[in-house]
Amino acid sequence: MTGLLFTTSKYYLTIFDLSVDKFNPIFLSNYSVWTDDVIKDGNYVYLSGSTMKILDISNPKTPALVGQVKGNYSTMYLAYDGSQFLYGVAWSSSGTMPSICTIYDVSDPYNPTVVNNFATGGEGSGIAYYNNTVYIAMFNDKMEAYDVTNPFLQLLFIAPPLLERCILMQLILL
Repeated sequence: MTGLLFTTSKYYLTIFDLSVDKFNPIFLSNYSVWTDDVIKDGNYVYLSGSTMKILDISNPKTPALVGQVKGNYSTMYLAYDGSQFLYGVAWSSSGTMPSICTIYDVSDPYNPTVVNNFATGGEGSGIAYYNNTVYIAMFNDKMEAYDVTNPFLQLLFIAPPLLERCILMQLILL
């Protein structure tokens, strides 16, 4: 189904239909979950949190949990490579610890696994994926880039470009 809008709040993922009238969304469903980010791919949505969840939304009126995996860190922001790996960045509320990036293998939505974790150089505030590289925005106005060509091995840090006020990031590919 096309024309779906996904919103997250403190306690729910809410799904609306925009295909009839984009100015008057039609409520389809609420799914009770604490999440900060959602990524849609085909009939699945991936939800951030202390447990990364995968929902089947082939019927958006009744989303169904099909897979989940509890990582060592609660992810807030997600990025997806479009085929196999989902990347989540967590940040520490204390402001003194670096963020942790968790890499999930979601090639089987019913059995996702944690592949790797690595510490970043600061407090992550957003994440994006492009061409085997994960970009992580930092609250300290910097951005880091990591080569994830082989996410099972130690990740190579790529020198960050300077960005002004890099607080939240979303990569849009044209």
